[in-house]
Amino acid sequence: MKRAVCNELFGSVPFEETCDLLAINGFHGIEIAPFTLAAQDGALRPRSVQRIRRALADSGIAFAGFHWLLAHPAGLHATAADAAVREAAWAHLKHLVEVAGELGGGPLVFGSPRQRTAVDVTAAQALAYMHEGLAGLCGTAAGCGSAVLMEALPKRTTNVVNTLDEASQLIAAVGCPGVGGMFDFHNCADELLSWSELIDRYAGIIQHVHLNTRNGGYPRRVRSDYRCAFRQLAAKGYRGWVSLEIFHEPSEPAQVLQDTARFLDRVEAQLVEDGISRLGK
Repeated sequence: MKRAVCNELFGSVPFEETCDLLAINGFHGIEIAPFTLAAQDGALRPRSVQRIRRALADSGIAFAGFHWLLAHPAGLHATAADAAVREAAWAHLKHLVEVAGELGGGPLVFGSPRQRTAVDVTAAQALAYMHEGLAGLCGTAAGCGSAVLMEALPKRTTNVVNTLDEASQLIAAVGCPGVGGMFDFHNCADELLSWSELIDRYAGIIQHVHLNTRNGGYPRRVRSDYRCAFRQLAAKGYRGWVSLEIFHEPSEPAQVLQDTARFLDRVEAQLVEDGISRLGK
């Protein structure tokens, strides 16, 4: 299983130490929230990119993508009525796609609920702006060996793309390899199907997985719903990252890594028991 962790879990721990912690605990990649390493204007300067590459090389950890794409700098809004504001947001996304390419390519998870919410336009117009912006990134993403992945988010956080079905429709409308989807265990509040049923139905768009619980924590026991979900991922031939993303900064991140590694060990053991090849193999 290609195991990764999102770096904001580690708070103020230096990036280099974070990579070393992941390697020691058997993880293979790190997913990065760009604002944690960016300059004041949100850009990842060449010096920051060099630092990331050096830390990855020294620890043996791979780049597993970006998320929280528009969280910083303030004022970015991908669906704003003001064309200049929209253009600034999509230009920032293009910058992140290009940096991802410099790091070897990888997924860019488009969550950023506030920065895509329809505020001064209708939800339908916001969706049209999303389509336009994603289509404009297709060529850059393909050239950088990366993909922008639409994250379905519940209605309590945004009014644009709330379900995997809506994400699937948008992805199909854009129609290019540089735009795909992902699955997040936590963000299924508006879904009517179980985790395993969602994975079965939308496996064709799922290129990345965020591991967490329904309340935003991290799983420690392989309940039947997790077992069924991972069985479905394996059966569908999923080969992407399984990346831990939790919604709080723990006081003991090393303990979280150890607990998560044990959880994933049990998942893999149960897949073998079920006669299914391990994920990522």
